[in-house]
Amino acid sequence: MKESWKRFVRIMFIVYIAVLLLFVVFKVLPDLHVFGNIQDIYRNRSYGYHKFNLIPFKTIWKYTRSIGYDYAFINLFGNIIPFMPFGFLLPLFMKKKMNFWKTAAVGMAFSLACEITQDLTMTGFFDVDDIILNTLGVMVGYWCLLAAGRIVAYIKKKKAAA
Repeated sequence: MKESWKRFVRIMFIVYIAVLLLFVVFKVLPDLHVFGNIQDIYRNRSYGYHKFNLIPFKTIWKYTRSIGYDYAFINLFGNIIPFMPFGFLLPLFMKKKMNFWKTAAVGMAFSLACEITQDLTMTGFFDVDDIILNTLGVMVGYWCLLAAGRIVAYIKKKKAAA
């Protein structure tokens, strides 16, 4: 990779992580009534109520079965899509080669750190399902990187043959 391209990818990854942290941990979102949710969390915690989910797929199941499809869609894809760039950019950002499993593990660790931070700062609740969905997003992002690499290789091969 050319040095200017590497620098660009590094800057993109750092900016992406900063935006992701603002979005996931600190809930800096436009017009999604998030600040009301944060106030609810603070109020509940002041009364000693602390919610968390350690049972895999419990929240996912609840969203897909008993809550409206709009909310389920927002929650499920809102946990997958934001982490797709992580899986795409991390292998490009790292100097050492990152395979699928290493990328997924780093993504899972980052998601875990975000969930713990949300819980400690009272900007959200710890939910293992968020970690599962975030990690799935990282995996999809990695697969997109592989697909993009194959497309670029195919295009280069076609140009060389012409």
